[in-house]
Amino acid sequence: MPAFSAADALFEAFFDLSLTGGILCRPLLHTTGEVVDFSFERLNPVAQRLLKLQVQPTRTLRQHFPGEQATQLLAFLQEAYQSPEARELVTPHLPADMLPFSRVAARRVGEYLVMSWAAATPGSQHEPALPEYARQPPPAPSASHPLPGPAGQLPQLSHLLEQVPAAIATLSGPDHRYTFASAGYHRLVGQPTLLGRTVAQALPELAEQGLTQLLDQVRASGEPYAGQEKRVLLRNSVTGALQPHYLNFMYQPLRETPDQTPDILVFVVDVTEQVEARQRVEQLNQELETRVQERTHAAQRAQQEAERQRKELWRVFEQAPIAIAVYRGPSYTIELANPTVARLWGRTQEELVGKGLFEALPEVAGMGYEELLDGVMATGVPHVAHAMEAQHDRNGHRETVYWDFVYVPMYQADGSIYGAMVVATEVTEQVTARREVEQLNQKLETRVRERTQQLAEQQHLLRQILRHVPAAIATLGGPEHRYTFFNEPYHHLSTGRAALGETVAEVFPEVVEQGFTDLLDQVYATGEPFIGTDASMQLFNTASNQPEQRYIDFIYQPLFDDQGRTQGILAFILDVTDKVWALQQVQHLNQELALINQELQATNEELNISNTRLSRTNADLDTFVYTASHDLKAPIANIEGLLETLREYLPVPNPEPMVPRLLDMMQSAVARFQQTVGHLTDVSRLQQSQTQPAEAVFLATVVEDVLLDLAPLVKATNAQLALSLSECPVVYFSAKDLRSIVYNLLSNALKYHNPQRQPVVQLRAYCSDTQIFLEVEDNGLGLSEQQQAKLFTLFHRLHNHVEGSGVGLFMIKRIVENAGGSITVRSQPELGSTFLVALPRI
Repeated sequence: MPAFSAADALFEAFFDLSLTGGILCRPLLHTTGEVVDFSFERLNPVAQRLLKLQVQPTRTLRQHFPGEQATQLLAFLQEAYQSPEARELVTPHLPADMLPFSRVAARRVGEYLVMSWAAATPGSQHEPALPEYARQPPPAPSASHPLPGPAGQLPQLSHLLEQVPAAIATLSGPDHRYTFASAGYHRLVGQPTLLGRTVAQALPELAEQGLTQLLDQVRASGEPYAGQEKRVLLRNSVTGALQPHYLNFMYQPLRETPDQTPDILVFVVDVTEQVEARQRVEQLNQELETRVQERTHAAQRAQQEAERQRKELWRVFEQAPIAIAVYRGPSYTIELANPTVARLWGRTQEELVGKGLFEALPEVAGMGYEELLDGVMATGVPHVAHAMEAQHDRNGHRETVYWDFVYVPMYQADGSIYGAMVVATEVTEQVTARREVEQLNQKLETRVRERTQQLAEQQHLLRQILRHVPAAIATLGGPEHRYTFFNEPYHHLSTGRAALGETVAEVFPEVVEQGFTDLLDQVYATGEPFIGTDASMQLFNTASNQPEQRYIDFIYQPLFDDQGRTQGILAFILDVTDKVWALQQVQHLNQELALINQELQATNEELNISNTRLSRTNADLDTFVYTASHDLKAPIANIEGLLETLREYLPVPNPEPMVPRLLDMMQSAVARFQQTVGHLTDVSRLQQSQTQPAEAVFLATVVEDVLLDLAPLVKATNAQLALSLSECPVVYFSAKDLRSIVYNLLSNALKYHNPQRQPVVQLRAYCSDTQIFLEVEDNGLGLSEQQQAKLFTLFHRLHNHVEGSGVGLFMIKRIVENAGGSITVRSQPELGSTFLVALPRI
């Protein structure tokens, strides 16, 4: 007799618990190949009672039935064995001591013939009924044929779990060996044989995707693991190719005792698209039918395994992480309810089992669930619902919850529907989150529309402003310096040649040999800006078809991306040709004046006349310098005012990151122009002016005034200041010049501090008989000998990580030397610097 494998336990349960007689036969062949008789390979309990035979009779069909009845039955079975379809026969001709009427259905499965045998009432061929002795309980279980099932519910539970729309399996041992796998699990993974094999052996693709590591984690920790919509590649049982599935699954530890190392319950719901899921189920059902036919050859060996399998099913039902319940009859009496559904309904199992659904849960009455159940009971079509609302009294109050669930009809042995099963998952959190996301999406769409409109308005306004800025502005992209933007003054400077997408070398070929493209390459490569003043250049004029001499003040400012890499250059250009020509005229006048002075040295009278003329010329020159300075500052002030106006019109925050960035760069460029012009004026005045008159100055007052201006910088750097001024409380010196000296030395000590330590700055004053000494010592970055040699050079900066102009130290050195004093420095890199100013003591 064929034996069942462990994976066929559910089929064995169905075979043994069927309410009709189940018979497995093998044909007996003549030497000619003709079927002449059938041997009984196995009878289930009902068939044993109906035919009064043992589970494995030694008699054949011809030996058991009388001649005429055997002939009729044999002919029917021969026909069924030869046919690919099932056959059915109603025979009233069996002996009275057996059955007055019998109904037989038969179908060939491989080399065997499976028969289902039932009693039929006289005069009816469609309502089979068992005789009294056939309705008696089956024989008591024996060692060879045990009857499993806790409290009579396990047969129903086995049938129930086969209808659960999920894949279920149990794994045992550290290597995760299959001890149970539902038909749904077989269908999902595409493997016909799993029992006794490890996950790594049966499904190596799962091990490659890290799922066996999750199993190891669950077994080691005893904590469940839940996966939501996880993409898993499973091998297609037909093509052998890996195909993607999206799965909701739970790895649930299973224990007989609290101290036992847990087995693992695998509960999987395939949530791939409905149509694909239905197609896979249809294909797997065909494979399942083939496997069921093959399982009939293994019936005997699975008897003992059936007991363990049924207990496993009950444990799965009790510990399943999803809600499962079974309803019976038109009042939907709750026959089974696992702990999960009881907990989610806010009840105990005792409060649910045996009561009508809407009696146990009155709060859900009238919400549409009864109509859905009525439809399933009436049509036999399962109903799948997503995110359906319900009310439940739990946690001390009534809560609104949402369910994903399926109502599945439950069938009697005769095919009639006696109830329904629900398999549900609470999705309240997902529904709430989805609604919040939908609201946020609506708000986001509104904001995007508003920001898009604002951006369009900003771009229009920016173009209008840049069109009127009295400076040539352009942005150049990439190492080839291609134009990505230029305003009208720049287009005018190029005499109409500038075009978007072209390079500087293509638009201005004449400036390549003049070194301007080399400067652009340098700025792009180093990321350091370049400032040019009164730079001479030859520009080709397309109107006159001749080159023209032009002078410009310009800044090449690098533009960086989010990673700090140079992605382009901002070119800011002022045409100062008129100013340079004016200065050249002044220089020419000075040369002429020198010649005149030489010619008029002959006599004192001529010298006085020349001196008078020279004074008048110098006065005119001063007036011209101040006028030129004013004329240069005016367009810069206009640019600054236009930038401030632009900032007021642009919304905050600005959705276009380049807009505020360009504005800041333009503002910085304007500030540097203003600073350069101011420093040039100051230096010019310093060179021309005489030493300021000395006066009694309280040194402490000057220092206190300077520290008020430097208070934000002191706070930002967390600097520690130490003052020692008591030895020289009063200094006879120009108050303005003394303040400039103290301010520049203290501000430099704070700005160029070492970021690795707290800044400590000391200011000391002490006197000798002839000199007053001011000493400023810091623990900042320090200077090398090469840097010290260039320290007091005009417009030369040694550190570029902070703002500066390279003018301050040059000016205080000139102030000190004009007053007959000196300034020196002692410094070491990474240790700090000490500046010593020596002034004559009056």
